Amino acid sequence: MAVGVGSVVVAGLAASAAAGGCPAGEAAADALRATHEAARRAHLEGNAELMAPAMAERMVMASRGELSVSPKAAALAFFRSYFERVKYLEWSDSELPIVSVAPDGRSGWMAVKVRARYVERAKPDAAPKAFRSSWIATYERVGCDWKMTGNASAVVEE
Repeated sequence: MAVGVGSVVVAGLAASAAAGGCPAGEAAADALRATHEAARRAHLEGNAELMAPAMAERMVMASRGELSVSPKAAALAFFRSYFERVKYLEWSDSELPIVSVAPDGRSGWMAVKVRARYVERAKPDAAPKAFRSSWIATYERVGCDWKMTGNASAVVEE
């Protein structure tokens, strides 16, 4: 099914035994969207632990021309440290995320575009900094839970 930018694409509308009895179709896509909402809250609240349930034990990351493999513990340590240094004033969708779930319900991906504003905690009186970011994240199911296995992102400072 082809739809315009900002629309949601969902594949795998029927329940599948391969997905282990987990919700499929739109319910599976909603569960994937919930991981994005948790990341939004994590940024606004400065709480990396809110992202932990959706992180795989190993994630492949592509950013700034580099490719790396990051264990979950290292990703969480990065976000803990980062949130100690910055306070987000805004972290919101510029467009609705595009979500796709595989027909067997075992994997999916999400494309996201956000705008954000933050201040450095060490310089609370400084002008806020702003950026736009977009990414595509891949997910696999562990049990019925979505776990991010990969992320390719781009950030543009404003």
